[in-house]
Amino acid sequence: MSTAANISKDKKLTPQEVVDGFRKLREEQRQMANKITEFEQEKSEHKLVSETLEGLDGERKCYRLISGVLIERTVKEVLPALKRNMDHLGKLIESLNEQVVEKGKEINDYREKYNIRIQGEDMVSQPKVQSSA
Repeated sequence: MSTAANISKDKKLTPQEVVDGFRKLREEQRQMANKITEFEQEKSEHKLVSETLEGLDGERKCYRLISGVLIERTVKEVLPALKRNMDHLGKLIESLNEQVVEKGKEINDYREKYNIRIQGEDMVSQPKVQSSA
């Protein structure tokens, strides 16, 4: 769980602390979503390279960039490592997706607990009531 949820159990929070906690939870969720996008892009690049290398001779020279260092290998050496990395990225993306869902539930619980409404949300969910004066 996040620190915002832990703080809320310990003491009565001021309205500003409640808002700060809510913003922190949303920022954490946003960061996870950004990481997912980054890893999906990386996985897509790995897939493109893998598909290109599969059609080549296994003994052909192949260069791989590892931590900023360009290394010369053969296609048959690089391809298995590339596929392992793709599998690892897939599992990582799946794990992060689960964490985003959990964070969403945590945010919703926090909103309900402190009756937090997002600006503009009331206008959409409730029709305007006009006074007859």
